[in-house]
Amino acid sequence: MTHPEIYKSHVYASIHNIVIDILDRAQPGDFVVFDIDDTVLRGYGPTTKPHEIGMTILREAKNRNIPVYYVTARVESAPNRLATFDDLERVGIIPHSSTVFMRPSYADTWPKISKFKTDSRNWIEDNFDKKIRGNCLMTIGDQWTDLMTFTNETDRDEMDMNLGKYYVLFRFSNNKRQWGLKLK
Repeated sequence: MTHPEIYKSHVYASIHNIVIDILDRAQPGDFVVFDIDDTVLRGYGPTTKPHEIGMTILREAKNRNIPVYYVTARVESAPNRLATFDDLERVGIIPHSSTVFMRPSYADTWPKISKFKTDSRNWIEDNFDKKIRGNCLMTIGDQWTDLMTFTNETDRDEMDMNLGKYYVLFRFSNNKRQWGLKLK
């Protein structure tokens, strides 16, 4: 898999200005997708804390009126959805049912989880606003499966082995405007 642009750094601050530039270039209808765990949240339940970098990017998107969606590997169930919403509210995120996509129980391997996440982003893009037709401007997550589809464990593991210790910002080669940001 080749990417026309890739930035990697041990320190997020070195690529922060590029992230801001990407958000500043948003077109009407564009949106951002965040993973939840270790992306905007750290921990579960009463010990939930905000993830500083994720929350910084989230605030920047909200300040620009860019719609935000959450696609999480937390399994969909009524109790789990309530707990997830409580966790998000603990850090100041007020979610709506239509903005949080939770993993179906059958998505129980990394390839299936990555497909669920890709399918969710595609569904949002196809159904967000038929009149405006925006794109997924940026996907932010701490796992490669948050950002792209993998058909096997080996590809994901190889990318993690080579780039897992970095913050990696890259533009997808199949979409000139979509970026992925992997938090380390």
